[in-house]
Amino acid sequence: MNLPERVKLEVSKEDLMAFADYLLQGHQSLEIEEDEFIYLKDVVAITGLAKQTIYGRVSKGTIPYYKTEDGKKLRFKKSEILEWMSSGKRNTEADIQKGVDAYFNKTKKLSQKNR
Repeated sequence: MNLPERVKLEVSKEDLMAFADYLLQGHQSLEIEEDEFIYLKDVVAITGLAKQTIYGRVSKGTIPYYKTEDGKKLRFKKSEILEWMSSGKRNTEADIQKGVDAYFNKTKKLSQKNR
């Protein structure tokens, strides 16, 4: 895998502390069915994000969530959180290059075929 020499990474102090707590807890696995509702502490364990970060994403509407009937507690579906996490995948330079190569190979074959 080719990685760039320099990468700028921004991590909040809260996220770093949450990740440290996660590591210190020994990666406690969540044995929860994917369609079950989970709570904030579970989302923290799954994502490694701090509570404050999750609250911020809830208020911006960038993370899928539900509220309890009384409107006081947040709930999440594990399957939706896992899907949300995977939707943030960014293509690597190698992925982009493969796409470019495939496009040009396809257009090259079409132009040769139409001659």
